[in-house]
Amino acid sequence: MVSFSKLKVLLRLSCVAMAILATVAHSYAYYERGQARHAIATESESEKKPSYEDMFNESMNFFPADTPPIVREFLKDPDNDDLAKWVVKYFNQRTDTALRAGQRLSAIAGGSNLPPTAAMQHGNNIDMLNLQKLSEMRQNGFQAIYFFNRHCPACIRSKDTVRIISRFLPVREVDAMSENAEALFTRWRVARTPTMFFIRGGDAYKMVGEITPMSLHQFLQGVP
Repeated sequence: MVSFSKLKVLLRLSCVAMAILATVAHSYAYYERGQARHAIATESESEKKPSYEDMFNESMNFFPADTPPIVREFLKDPDNDDLAKWVVKYFNQRTDTALRAGQRLSAIAGGSNLPPTAAMQHGNNIDMLNLQKLSEMRQNGFQAIYFFNRHCPACIRSKDTVRIISRFLPVREVDAMSENAEALFTRWRVARTPTMFFIRGGDAYKMVGEITPMSLHQFLQGVP
């Protein structure tokens, strides 16, 4: 027979045990709710942030707002010969228009001769002439090798123009920070970045310094 004093002890122990169980149950429920909120937040964050593949695909279809429609289509499909003929026709007509505009400006200025490059800048003609030349180089079997350093300011500024070049020519990129880069830099005698070689057969044409539409245009004038 259990005495009254023992019964009181058992009741107290039962109360303590129930309190502990209630605390544990409450803590577990709170933990579960926290995990659920974290999962929802993570899922929501993943939905908001596009994947690198999505960003890559979007970048491949990105063009400046002032890119002419015919040029935009050609950059998407440079192997389309019929489209290429229209692009060349477009380049030629825009070039003629720019040259006539330059002659007109020269006449208005009192007969002073404007540099040819100044006339060509009208209507983004430098970009158009670059695309035309790169298209011709692609047909003539040119390829390129590009030496750069990912931390080089001039290399960073050259990215857009290099991207355009790579749409026409096979471009092998060599980052100075990558493995085995030193051997390639030594083999090609590259002393500074950015440096790009345009190669056809046994001929190589070396361009050193920041690659902009204007500097590319000036350099390509010396490439047969």
